[in-house]
Order: sequence, then structure tokens, then C-alpha cells
Amino acid sequence: MWARSLPSVSGVLRHLPFEGEGNHCDLKGGNRTAAKTADLVKKGAKAARSPKEVAAQSDIFVSMIADGPAVEAITFGESGVVKGVKSGSVFIDMSTVDPEASMPVAKAVEAKGG
Repeated sequence: MWARSLPSVSGVLRHLPFEGEGNHCDLKGGNRTAAKTADLVKKGAKAARSPKEVAAQSDIFVSMIADGPAVEAITFGESGVVKGVKSGSVFIDMSTVDPEASMPVAKAVEAKGG
């Protein structure tokens, strides 16, 4: 998960079964501001250095980004999702962007087998 809003990620964390709570679930995530990831780690997530790292190690990638340029940066940048996405992965974009910003992302992930 790569997110701009830590409260929204905290809400997701409340509903995931971590080790010792039944089914095992790993959540690896981050934020463009690395210090903001510390709160996620305290709540059980594992820190990631980049969207590429999350995509390479995940079956499902969720993004919650504020605007189109930021979505493009985390998707197409040198350490973006497209550089790490695996065939068969699912990319869920929950960003607050218009469909025109999301379509190139969907096409790029689909071209990589996601």
C-alpha cells in the first residue's frame, strides 16, 4: 500500500488479520515522506522504501494518492509500481483523481500482466 493519508491506512489496518489473529496477512507500505511510515510500522505494517518494492513483493497493491501528478510519479517513476509489478498482481487505485489520470496507470499495469 502506498498512501498519502495515514488515517485511511490505519482504518485498513484495523480490519486485517495479522499473525496470531487467525489468517496471516502482511501489509507493506509507505509514503513519499518516509517519516510518516513510522506510524504504520507501530501498528503492524512493514516499511517499504518505494512503490516498486511494494509492488515486487505483493499480490495486491493499493494506492491512495492526492492528485494525478503524484499518481503518475508513484506509478511511472524510476522506483514506481510499473518497475516492480508482477504478472497476476492486482493494482487498486483509490486515489482522489479523475478517470483520465487513472487510465494510463491501468493500461501500464495491465501491459505488465497485472
